Order: sequence, then C-alpha cells, then structure tokens
Amino acid sequence: MHRPVEDQPLPALREALRSASPGDQVLAAEQLGLLGDGTGTGVLESALADEGRALPVRRAAATALGRIGWTRSTDPLSRVLAQSVDPGLRCAAAEALGRIGDPAGLPALTAGLASPAPEVRRTCAGALSRLGAEGREWLGVLAAGGGVAADAAREALEAITSR
Repeated sequence: MHRPVEDQPLPALREALRSASPGDQVLAAEQLGLLGDGTGTGVLESALADEGRALPVRRAAATALGRIGWTRSTDPLSRVLAQSVDPGLRCAAAEALGRIGDPAGLPALTAGLASPAPEVRRTCAGALSRLGAEGREWLGVLAAGGGVAADAAREALEAITSR
C-alpha cells in the first residue's frame, strides 16, 4: 500500500543529502525528486551550488529540482549552467530548466548553445524547445545565425517539426 508523501521519511532524506556519504546523497536527492518534495528544494539547491560536493551529487540534485518543478529553482540552475565546467552537470541543469519551463531560464539556456561541449548545446536546445512558444521563437532567431549555437538551434527545430 502506498503511503501519502507526508508520511514518508522526507526529513531523513533531507538529512542524508546534507551529511551522508556521496553515494547516499545521490540516492537521497533522487528520492526527493521522485517524491516531488517541494520542501526539499532548499537542501537540493544547496547541494547543487556546493562546488565541494561530488559531481554525481550535484547532478542528482539538479535532476531532482527539475522533477519537483518549482520556478524558484530556476536561478540556481541557471547559475550552474552558466558557471560549471563539467558538461554532465551543465546538461543536468539545462534538462531541469527545460522541465521547469520558466522563461527566466532563457538567457542561461541560450548562452549554453555556444558551449564547446556538443552534449551541452544539444541539451540546451532541447530544453529551449520545451519552454513553449517563447523558447521555440528563440530557437528560430538563433537558427538564423551562424556558428555552433545556430547548428544546435536548427537541430532542435528539426526535431520539433519531425514529431
């Protein structure tokens, strides 16, 4: 029998994310995201922003924030997308921004299209396509230009039209 989220061990998961081993922190972040624990966004945002944390923990925190979907997480995810040097973390942040769907993520996602990492460019383009008409409009503008950002935007628009 499935118990309501309120009865689950959310405080224990939030504490594990703060102080457990990196492997347990990843599991805690994943569970918080799967359970949609909006009260856990603060601890997830802290884990995401903490450059001293293991990258798998930070990636799991980004993914969890995307699953929870609160727009308050747009700013910390945008900062990580703009500032991290790890392509995997940048992809997790971009994917989360796409899931959240907040237009405030447009500048970071647009800047990510110029990343030297092709996986970051593709993920940012895909996230922009999920931001609705405004994101698709930006992709159209970018696709008309040149360079790697334009290539990623064109690929995303082609994927949208082939669906």
